[in-house]
Amino acid sequence: RIARNPGLPLPREHGWEMNPYTDIAGLQAAYAAGETTPAAFVEAQLDRIERLNPRLKAYIDLDPAGAEQAAVESGTRFAAAAARPLEGVTIGVK
Repeated sequence: RIARNPGLPLPREHGWEMNPYTDIAGLQAAYAAGETTPAAFVEAQLDRIERLNPRLKAYIDLDPAGAEQAAVESGTRFAAAAARPLEGVTIGVK
């Protein structure tokens, strides 16, 4: 797993059960402001999937390593002010 930066809280550490960001723009603004990172957000989502999926069976296939790598790359682009339109946005395909 990606090492956590103690200065950047994960959403679940604040008691948020769901995504605390109301929309993509809000999430990306939080990345740009340094409130969280794509890596921290992905880790929180993977933790939630790991906790709830045995009961919900919502995901049949995951690529945690790929998601974590993409999140690191996304964070690098945010740090360089080179974020793309959907940078740092995670998706699930049903």
